[in-house]
Amino acid sequence: MKHVKHSIGTVAWAAAAWLCAETSNAAGAPTLTVEPLNPAPGESVQIHVAGQTRQPGVLAYNLEGSRDGIRLDDPVYFDRFTTDADGQYEMNYLVSEHFTPGTMLFVQATLKYKHREPKYTNIVVVTVRDDGKMPALVPPYEGPFDPRRIPVELQAWWSPQFGHIHAAALVPLGQVVSGTLEMNVRTVLHDNPSIPDDLRLRNEDDLIAEFHFEDKDKDGKYDGMEQACDETGTVCAFSIPLVVDTTKMHEGENEMRLRMETDTVDDPATPEDESGKQYFNSSGIPVRVDNTSDDGHDYDRWCPEGSPDGETSTSLIGRGWYDGFGYTVAIIKCVPLQPITGEHTFEFRAQQDSLLLQATLDRSHFIPAVGPWPETPATTGKLLFEERNVDGDIWYEVTVNTPECPLGRGWHSFAVRAEGMEGDQYGNFPSGVAKVWFFVE
Repeated sequence: MKHVKHSIGTVAWAAAAWLCAETSNAAGAPTLTVEPLNPAPGESVQIHVAGQTRQPGVLAYNLEGSRDGIRLDDPVYFDRFTTDADGQYEMNYLVSEHFTPGTMLFVQATLKYKHREPKYTNIVVVTVRDDGKMPALVPPYEGPFDPRRIPVELQAWWSPQFGHIHAAALVPLGQVVSGTLEMNVRTVLHDNPSIPDDLRLRNEDDLIAEFHFEDKDKDGKYDGMEQACDETGTVCAFSIPLVVDTTKMHEGENEMRLRMETDTVDDPATPEDESGKQYFNSSGIPVRVDNTSDDGHDYDRWCPEGSPDGETSTSLIGRGWYDGFGYTVAIIKCVPLQPITGEHTFEFRAQQDSLLLQATLDRSHFIPAVGPWPETPATTGKLLFEERNVDGDIWYEVTVNTPECPLGRGWHSFAVRAEGMEGDQYGNFPSGVAKVWFFVE
């Protein structure tokens, strides 16, 4: 079967326009009916195919997408089946929430009688309309929302000279855990010439799990991980498996600190150290360990009322470190552990006085697909808050999914960046970023 490979530019249409249905019925081809032709993200499209034959044939159809004349990487839906005498088939397709307005979907139905040529094909074009909502992001993982897989990301910035470090993972934030946890961590170097050293997961006292970046092979790859870079080589992503033995952690509440460590290429931190300065991100991810021990451990942070047990903190801390400047820290209080409906208010702050504090919605640069992590397209998103010379003791608030700026159903992200008060003589300043994805019903 052939896939649709048309390159058709974006079709303009009025936001209020609503085309009910289109039936394509070329001679010899299967009848193909699709409605509506202008679905909104998250809306179902009904597809009806009739084989137009009184004898069994092979009927197949696929649905693919194009945006601004560029075909989407993979078919959105594909099916193939043998018709009965009537050759009837009907289905509903749910338009993905992350499809932006103007995305064109090509529904193609092809009929080929057994052992005969030619094939008969019909095509109907569906265009995703603007429903007035901010479109959802590409889902960070497949399947329904899982409260034990909260997507978080920690970033460290030393900018503008050395770009960013990212570390993202799906974590049981605010949950009770035991035994062994497996997670796949996506680390990213963005406009960052630093050399990866270690990925480590610690609690407040001990090293729990680590992965060391060995020397590159002849193809420039590190062992033990999947990795991918963009065409320019300025954005490189690594997918690293970590096994976390919770028996190495305190019984009771712990703070998991996920840390991607690098060595910079600028002046060494000390005359004895030839590898440059240490530059890394870190985190505060609260979990409660329950391995049946009698020993208890409290880690007093914020917002335990949001956790399933009513005791475990549910806040996220993002830390950035650069030698000579210490930590810069951003905090998101009360991370939502369930899908949100209606308006939702985020509380956040810097942990210390900061030169700049920002909060953004759905903002990202391009990150290539790697391991189980999908490709992240560049999105401008929305700047929700920005203030300079902030007091580290003050909590700030922003509300999302408001009537003025409704959010489409699906995944969205909220990020807080705190920039340190002091920089170097070249105008570089350190920053720490905490970022969490949340689901809107």
